[in-house]
Amino acid sequence: REGPPIPNTLDLILIDGKFGQIILGHPSMGVAIKYIDDGSSIWLTLEEWKGYEYSKPANIVRTARALVENSLMTEGQLKKVHWGPEQEEDPRLRGRVSFFGTYEKK
Repeated sequence: REGPPIPNTLDLILIDGKFGQIILGHPSMGVAIKYIDDGSSIWLTLEEWKGYEYSKPANIVRTARALVENSLMTEGQLKKVHWGPEQEEDPRLRGRVSFFGTYEKK
């Protein structure tokens, strides 16, 4: 398969300057992304996905909490990150969501 790596479901990414969370990433179908700020979603086909360049995150910013601690994401944005139903009991789980990296159009 050509193109940049496909993140896992629920991973955070920075795509075209906006934080998004992976709803679905499938090597034969494409990638569905929900933007953190406004809740809108996009679907990128595999051909569209191939039009992006990937950059790995620095080791100090591998989680949503680390993004906040390094002033790359706000607390307000962190509250919109989805972990799962367990986050209702323990909201700190949102901070454990992985940050996969950055994608920019070629």
